[in-house]
Amino acid sequence: MLAQQGHHGTCEVADFVHIRTGRCGKRHLDGLNAVTVGNLVDRNTARLYATIYIDQKADSTALIRVG
Repeated sequence: MLAQQGHHGTCEVADFVHIRTGRCGKRHLDGLNAVTVGNLVDRNTARLYATIYIDQKADSTALIRVG
């Protein structure tokens, strides 16, 4: 059901992640929380967007890897 195209041609979503333990390269991401909000599926690609909110545990090095 989740893989189907929306009836209105758009799908606005919110999703979250909590990384219990993990890393990206040498950077440890243990305890990191992030939320993604956006319009991730749309027949009109001009309306696509995503915003990622990352908690205070992320430093500028981690944010550069995300962006």
